Amino acid sequence: MIDLLKTLPTNLIEYIFFMANYRLDNNIKKELKLKVAHMMCKKHYDWWHIELSKWWIENRLDENDYIESDNIEFPNNLYYDKSLFNYFNNYEINFIKENLLHCGCCVRH
Repeated sequence: MIDLLKTLPTNLIEYIFFMANYRLDNNIKKELKLKVAHMMCKKHYDWWHIELSKWWIENRLDENDYIESDNIEFPNNLYYDKSLFNYFNNYEINFIKENLLHCGCCVRH
């Protein structure tokens, strides 16, 4: 078996050993969770931006129009913070908060 492994390329052997070791280092777990939280936020933003653009087009608003002056009511579900709670369930919201709180990747958090 070892002789067969030696015939494989080094990067493939390392990959096999990595996948065979089911325990991940805590730092790697933290980084993976952080990456997933960022991906979830990006996925939500992409959905939200499309929905907001559709609403904007349907109401034929451009840069010169103001919602307040035209008596056009902006939908509650398109406010960014409220759309987060419509898009994700409580478990997912908690996961994002836990992993982005003090993540150190940017100054905004």
